[in-house]
Amino acid sequence: MSDAVVSMISAGVGGAVSTIALHPLDTVKTKMQGTKIGPGEPKPTIRGVLDQIIKEGGLGAVYTGVGIKTAQATITKSMYFYIFAALGGGKFSTIAGELAAGYCSELLNLPAAMPLETVANRMMVANGKVSPSQVIKQLIKEKGLFGFYSGLGANVIVAVQPAIHFGLYEQIRKTVAKGRTTLSFMESFVYGGLARAISTSFIYPYIRAKVIAQTDPEARKLSPMQILQKEYKERGMAGVFAGIEPEIIRGVLSTALMMAVKEKIADTTRAFLTGKKAVRT
Repeated sequence: MSDAVVSMISAGVGGAVSTIALHPLDTVKTKMQGTKIGPGEPKPTIRGVLDQIIKEGGLGAVYTGVGIKTAQATITKSMYFYIFAALGGGKFSTIAGELAAGYCSELLNLPAAMPLETVANRMMVANGKVSPSQVIKQLIKEKGLFGFYSGLGANVIVAVQPAIHFGLYEQIRKTVAKGRTTLSFMESFVYGGLARAISTSFIYPYIRAKVIAQTDPEARKLSPMQILQKEYKERGMAGVFAGIEPEIIRGVLSTALMMAVKEKIADTTRAFLTGKKAVRT
């Protein structure tokens, strides 16, 4: 079994585990990113949004869209790491090579990832319970099949984010591992989270623009820059960076957990196929 296939399987499982475990926080951050806030209105908090979601839809409401999000994470993480490994990711001597491989991998993922993400995000910001079929019908009614690719411009820019954080992670892994096959669970957790925090902070305004484009029909004709300019005009930098707290918290925990699970499964798979334990210190 090639390294690319091992990476694909382990990443898919890791993506599913982290998505299910952290979906309530994903629901909160998506709600915060997609909610319009007028000038002078108080800034929503994680606790306040969570309480509102539970009050309106019960405890189960925090898991709205979890099935689609899990499917998206499993498919896209598998595809990303398969393509990344096939392109030589993790083996480049420079971070520029890792970033290029990561960006190409994410771009090739968009056709499969965007429809699932758009449907899930619409479900999570909706007032009241809606089914996937209702969201799909609404998207087609608004813009036809192109409705599933709302926010494509922002997504092309946001594709830099996983390239940055996985590129950084690979560089950290190669520096720290020093000949070992994989990192320990805790090393993967810490370094994966650190790389995600850096990449999220760098690209966040476009993540915000992407969610607005996917969830607000009025914004579907605007470019990412026009969306951000509108937010800045109405609320200043607070509008541009609305929802960044849960985005960073969820992103760090999700990536850290995913990378830790991925490394463990990949290590176990290689050991099973070769009959040898991974080299650790």
